[in-house]
Amino acid sequence: MRKIQLLFTVSVLAVMLFVQSCTKKEEITLPTITSFTPSSGLPGSTITITGTNFSATPSLNLVMVAGTQANVTAATATSITATVSANAQVNTAGKVTVTAGGLTAVSSSDFTVTAIPPTPTTTVTGEITADTHWTADMHILLSGYVYVTDGHTLTIDAGTIIKGDKATKGALIIEPGAKIVAVGTADKPIIFTSNQPLGQRNYGDWGGVILCGKAKTNWVSAAYTDGLTHTGSVPVGQGQVEGGPRTIYGGSDDTDNSGTMQYCRIEFGGVAFSQDNEINGLTLCAVGSGTTIDHIQVSFAGDDSYEWFGGAVNAKYLIAHRGLDDDFDTDNGFQGKVQFAVGLRDPNVADQSGSKGFESDSYQGTAKFNASTNNRPTAPLFANVTLVGGVTSPTSTSYDPQFVSGIHLRKGSQLQTANSVIVAHPVGILISNEIGQTNQSYYDLNSAGNGEALVDVIKIQNVIVGGIPTSRTRLAYGILPLNSAATASQDLNVAVVTNNIRSRTPITTITDSTNNAVAYNSFFTSTTGGTSYTDRYSWLGGNIYYNLTVNNRFYYTEQSGVRLVAPFNLTNPDFFPSSSSPIQVGLGGGTGAGITASGPAPAGSQASPVSPQVSPSWTGSFSDSFFTQVTYIGAFGYGGTNWTTGWANWDPNNADYGDPY
Repeated sequence: MRKIQLLFTVSVLAVMLFVQSCTKKEEITLPTITSFTPSSGLPGSTITITGTNFSATPSLNLVMVAGTQANVTAATATSITATVSANAQVNTAGKVTVTAGGLTAVSSSDFTVTAIPPTPTTTVTGEITADTHWTADMHILLSGYVYVTDGHTLTIDAGTIIKGDKATKGALIIEPGAKIVAVGTADKPIIFTSNQPLGQRNYGDWGGVILCGKAKTNWVSAAYTDGLTHTGSVPVGQGQVEGGPRTIYGGSDDTDNSGTMQYCRIEFGGVAFSQDNEINGLTLCAVGSGTTIDHIQVSFAGDDSYEWFGGAVNAKYLIAHRGLDDDFDTDNGFQGKVQFAVGLRDPNVADQSGSKGFESDSYQGTAKFNASTNNRPTAPLFANVTLVGGVTSPTSTSYDPQFVSGIHLRKGSQLQTANSVIVAHPVGILISNEIGQTNQSYYDLNSAGNGEALVDVIKIQNVIVGGIPTSRTRLAYGILPLNSAATASQDLNVAVVTNNIRSRTPITTITDSTNNAVAYNSFFTSTTGGTSYTDRYSWLGGNIYYNLTVNNRFYYTEQSGVRLVAPFNLTNPDFFPSSSSPIQVGLGGGTGAGITASGPAPAGSQASPVSPQVSPSWTGSFSDSFFTQVTYIGAFGYGGTNWTTGWANWDPNNADYGDPY
C-alpha cells in the first residue's frame, strides 16, 4: 500500500514539473512600439521603429507600414530599421505594426505615405546671358526663341528632357561665340521634344535646335529680315538663320567651337515660321570643326532633319527618322565630313517642295560661283550612309508623289559620297542645273566659263542603288523619260542629269543580271549650247556630265537585291545587311571592276554583268583620318555593332516624358 502511495506521489510531482516546464516555454513577452521616425515619407523611404521585445534577427520581424509590408534591413531587441515598400499607396495613412514571435505590436499614431512632389517647370524664354546648367531633375520648357548669347555656355546633363512650347514656337539657338555642352549617354540620352501629350505629338510642334558659329560661308550681302533688332544688310560671308530667329552667323574661322552634342534626340521640331521658311530639326549654321557632334537622332522634323549652312563641323552616327523634307541638306559652302548616318522615310509623308535623302546646293537664289566673291562651293564628304526612301517596292505606287531622289545635287554642289547604300527612292541620283540659262551653268568651275565640270569635283564611289520604281511618267525637277526606243525594263531612274550640264568626261555603268538589275547606257545625243564634245552622251534621259561614279552597283529591288533585314519597319527598323547581302565584303563572289570612265557603251547596249559584291574604298578625299576605315558600305556592317542601341527611339510619339509640362 505504501509503495502504491509513493508511486502516486512521484507521478503527481512529475506531472507538476512537466506542466511548469511547458508553461515557462510558452511565456513570450508582447513586443511594444514606443515611437517611429519619421512620421511620413515617400515609397522607398526609410523608417526607424523603437520599442521592446523585437527579434534581433531581421527576418523574424514582420513590419507593416500603412497596410503594406516593409523590408526590414536591421534589427535589435529595441530597434528596427525598414524600407517603406515601393508599392505603397501614396497619399494614405495607417498604423505601423511589428509582429515578432507570433505577437503583434501596433503604433499609437499613423505613418503617412506621401506622393513624390511634382517637379516645378522651369520656363526659359528670351536670352541666356550667363553660364547655365540644366540637370536631369528639372523640367525645362522653351518658350519662344531662346538665345544662348556670345561668351556663355549652356550645360545640359545626361537624361535631361527639354520640351519646346507649341504655342510660342519654342526653339533653342546657340549664337556665335556661345557654346552648348549637351553630353548624354547611351542609357541616358538628352531629349529635346514636344510639350504635347503622349500620342498627340506631330511634325513641327516646336522650333528645334540651332547652332551658330563663326566659320566660313559663301553668302553674299542680303537684307536683314527680322525688322526688329537689325537694319541694313548682312555682311558678305554671313547669313541670317532660316525660319525667323534674329541670329547672324558666319566668319573666317573654320575651326570655331560651338560646343558638344552627344547622345541627343531632337523630336517633332521644324516649326514653320512661314511657307517654305521653316526651322529644321538640327540646324548647323557656320559651325566650325572644333565642335563635337555625334550620336544624334532627329525624328519627325517639320522640315529637314539636318541642315548645314556653310561651316566645317564634322559628325558621326546621325539618324534622320521620318522627317518631312530632306534627311540631310547641305548649303552655302558646307565643307565638313560625316560618317555613319541613316535616313528612314514614311512612304506617306513628304514635303511639297520635294523630299530627298541628300539635297545639296552651293548657292542660293541666282548667285553663282565667282572666284573673286563667293569662291566656296558646298563640298562635304559623306561616308557609310544608308538612305531608305518611301518606295517599298519598284512596282509600288503607294508613296507620296513629292518624293524625289536619294541624292539631289544642284546649284554647283560638289558633295562626294562613298561606301553608301541608297534604296527605295523614285530616282537614285539626280543632278540638276536649275539656273534657267541655256549656255551657262552653276557648274562653271573653270576659266572657260562654258559649263564644263572639272574632273573629280564630285565623286559617288562604292555606292549601291536599289529598289528604283519602274514608272516612266515622273517629270518633276526636269527628270526626262527615257528615249522612246528604250524598253520598259530599262526605264529605271538610277541616275539622271538635267538642264544642260556639260562635261568632257563620259561614264559607263554595269548591270547585275543575277538580280534583274538594269542600269542602262542610253543613246548618244547632242546638247545645244556651249561647246560640243563628241564623247558626251545621254544616260537615263538627261545630259550626263563629268567623272561622277566609280565602282557602284544597281539592283532592281531592295528586297532581293540589296537585302537589308527590315529597312521599311518604321517603329523597329533593322538596317543591317543579311548574310547574303552584297554590302557584306567577301560575299556574292567575284571582284567586279565597277563603273569606269572608259567611254560610252555602243548605242542601245548594256555592259557586261558583274558580281553583286561592293567593297568599300578609302581613297582620295576619303583617306582623311576622320574616317574610320571599316570593311563594309552603308551605316551598318554584317555582324557589327548596332550604334543606335539604348539611346535611339523609333516611336517617340508613344514615349512617356512625364506629361504635361
